[in-house]
Amino acid sequence: NSKGLRDTEHNYTSNKTRYAILGDSFVESRQVALKETSGKLLEKYLGKEVILMGLSGYGTTGEVIYFETEGIKYHPDVLLWYIFAGSDISKVDFGTAGNISIDIFKNNLDLGKYNFSVTKKQRLKNFLNQNFFLRTFLIMNLRNSGVYDNDILSYERNWSGAMEKNLEKFNVTVAHLKQFTDNKGIKMAVVIVPSKEQVSDFHYQRMLFYTGRTDLDRYKSHEAVLDVVESLGIEYIDLLPELQERHEMLYFDYDGHWNKEGNKLVANILLNKLKGE
Repeated sequence: NSKGLRDTEHNYTSNKTRYAILGDSFVESRQVALKETSGKLLEKYLGKEVILMGLSGYGTTGEVIYFETEGIKYHPDVLLWYIFAGSDISKVDFGTAGNISIDIFKNNLDLGKYNFSVTKKQRLKNFLNQNFFLRTFLIMNLRNSGVYDNDILSYERNWSGAMEKNLEKFNVTVAHLKQFTDNKGIKMAVVIVPSKEQVSDFHYQRMLFYTGRTDLDRYKSHEAVLDVVESLGIEYIDLLPELQERHEMLYFDYDGHWNKEGNKLVANILLNKLKGE
């Protein structure tokens, strides 16, 4: 749309209840038609406006900055935040212009009042990530060939000092958006999105084969995300248990994202959770 989001047009203001879904490429779901994404299906099932704020290639740092500086202009009543357990800790700063200091989140209650600068190089990278599938396609093919294993950091049994720092920043950014939405009267829930390796035994074994590793912890990053949201008292929807029941048909084989059936199942899970509340 005119704001660079993969969605229909939305006005900043509305007198009706509206939902927003914040996240990365799992919100955008460029692998399926827009009407087949979990967000648009949820909109159809709920009969309420749902604004998709999908930022491909972003980690939680960039997502929090986006919502507090731009997303808040839509004044959603409910925010569902898709956090990808596969790499949102290892890639916490992805989508930003280098390393955004953790102190910015600690010292500023409202990031909308902070002056962020983005380099030309990062603007180009963000544009390519959000508008072209070629980069994602090449990365997934390299990963499936065993050449590319950047996300392996999330599955390390013993995290490095760099990963522990990422976890600290992940905690701080999540806490910041929790406080921000509380102050704005927005009801927020985290949707924990598992990787296909966490959902599917077949894909996990394939990852082990291609990487030649036998010392990985399949659920390390998932448990870390769960620990953070629980410690902060954030409501959450953990997709892992229900996705594991039907894992073989929910993700593309050549890509780490949900296929049409996966998006449909997630929309139904969210619908049932929201109606239950």
